[in-house]
Amino acid sequence: MKISHLFRFAALLLIFTCFSNSAIADVIQQKDTVTGIVIDKKKQPLPGAKVEIVGQSYSAFTDLDGRFNIKCDPGAKKVLVTYPKLRAAKKKIKPDMTVQIGRSWKQNPEHFQWFVGANIGIGLTETYTSSDNFYYNDYEDDFVSPTISVMAGRVREVGWYVKAFVNPSVRMIDPDWSDFPDNKCSNFGAILGGMLRLGCPLHLYLGGGFVRTNFSNLNKVQYNYSNYGWQIDIGLLFRIKDNFGINWSMNLGGDTKHDAYMYGSFSNLGVCYFFDK
Repeated sequence: MKISHLFRFAALLLIFTCFSNSAIADVIQQKDTVTGIVIDKKKQPLPGAKVEIVGQSYSAFTDLDGRFNIKCDPGAKKVLVTYPKLRAAKKKIKPDMTVQIGRSWKQNPEHFQWFVGANIGIGLTETYTSSDNFYYNDYEDDFVSPTISVMAGRVREVGWYVKAFVNPSVRMIDPDWSDFPDNKCSNFGAILGGMLRLGCPLHLYLGGGFVRTNFSNLNKVQYNYSNYGWQIDIGLLFRIKDNFGINWSMNLGGDTKHDAYMYGSFSNLGVCYFFDK
């Protein structure tokens, strides 16, 4: 009788063990596997990057080849990849996926970067004089022209830049009200300045330089007159991506020698491109 009970207990234990193993196997089979590789902007494998399943507690680090393999619960949709000093990336899960991450434009730069930019805007040149430089006194004209400028420089937390600009030759604003309707004016010049990063993607730059203004056909005769003056340049540059930015600048100019001209005061809007190291 005791032997019979023992056999029954053994049979029940065997059946329970089989069901338990089956249940555990079902749980294991319900796990999904997420695999892939993490690369940087140069498409090189990135070892040591942390890969997390969004909404779950599963995570792993990439191996020396940048690859990862994560067991997770069914229904996972995205992974979050992080790496020190690089921009985090959240990607939709795909079979044997590739995740590319790069430097964040919001983070402090680690090295100097060269950049180039181009701007276009509207410029104003005003002239007034009562000196003996012209045949008639109390002479005044206003000229409005498009302005084109290009700039290049190198920046990290601080940096420098150079800029060249030109205002093509144009006629005065309202020749009907002038004694000399055939007058034309053009400006060109160069600027050297410094740049400061304001602890964010915004940069402030300030520079100074020279400008040359050319007047033509003054006083109803075919007469050309040129003069040099000073130029101040102030602007803001905002990086919107790793390599791209937008910038705005305002220029003011004058002539300290004759106190007669305001050279090429203009406002510009443009774009910049930052080169990788």
